[in-house]
Amino acid sequence: MAHEFASIRQVHEYARARRLEIAVEGTAAFNRRRRYLWPDRFQVVAVRTRNGGIIQVGMFKEDSETEVMAMEGKPRSSDNSPPNSAA
Repeated sequence: MAHEFASIRQVHEYARARRLEIAVEGTAAFNRRRRYLWPDRFQVVAVRTRNGGIIQVGMFKEDSETEVMAMEGKPRSSDNSPPNSAA
């Protein structure tokens, strides 16, 4: 881990300024992205909690969802094409 943040608020501010999304360790979103994204596309940082513990948060580009879905073999969620219908 290259960076440690003093609070989750700092992580949000950092991510927003760089147009990044975040996922907290232990969530399905974190696990999926860690599994499918290259390390240079998913940066894990340490974040200090209020009670003095440390959690990991992953940061990634907003457009990485398409990349993850392609790796899983799923269609894009932004595909707004109508379902096949019998005319």
